[in-house]
Amino acid sequence: MRKGEGPVELKDLIRAVQDQTLTCTELERLDVAVKHGEMLKSLGDDLIGHFVEEARKSGASWSQVGERLGVSKQAAHQRHIQRGPKLFGRRRRSSGEPFFVRFSQEARDVVARAQAEARGLKHNYLGVEHLLLALTTKAGGGAERFLRDAGVTSAGVRTQVKLIVGEGRETPNGRIPFTPRSKRALQLARRAAGSGVIETGHILLGILEVPDGMGAEILSALGVSVDDLRRRTEVSLQG
Repeated sequence: MRKGEGPVELKDLIRAVQDQTLTCTELERLDVAVKHGEMLKSLGDDLIGHFVEEARKSGASWSQVGERLGVSKQAAHQRHIQRGPKLFGRRRRSSGEPFFVRFSQEARDVVARAQAEARGLKHNYLGVEHLLLALTTKAGGGAERFLRDAGVTSAGVRTQVKLIVGEGRETPNGRIPFTPRSKRALQLARRAAGSGVIETGHILLGILEVPDGMGAEILSALGVSVDDLRRRTEVSLQG
């Protein structure tokens, strides 16, 4: 590819649509062009998302990523983490079982508290960081004790969330949607609990297991060994 040229040129796209619509009317051809345009937009979002991941893995902050995208660090983080499949429905597709049916009352309280934490930070998504923040409050139950013993406090986690992501501009209304990673953390909590009741400690384990998750990033920034915290939590849950 020569300097200044893109990997795809407009004339090639026009020709592709024309070749696929030789017997179509102009309006039918327009329909095909719209579908191609939507596909290209989706691919463009995926392309940018891939290199956002690469930049983050190399150590770039959300502020630096946002600067390249021309948005705030909070908007960059929000835009990136909301990529992916639709989030929680009322039932799990695999078994038909309501997702939160095996969650203890404390564990359900943590999820509700995470909603409140996200709303308090004016974030219109519920991420792993909000689940972690909820675990450091009174709603955290056993997990709050595990985190406290490791030196993790609500103030410390909240400070890191504000430094890494920032605060939003408007308080969201209604129920705040889960991100793919927070959904994954809760799925991993279910797996950690096996066939038993899902406690707040299992939610903590789920957060620690999320690849490249904000929870592990925040804990590391606070000087906490994620591996050590995981081991201590597992031992406590088995006792």
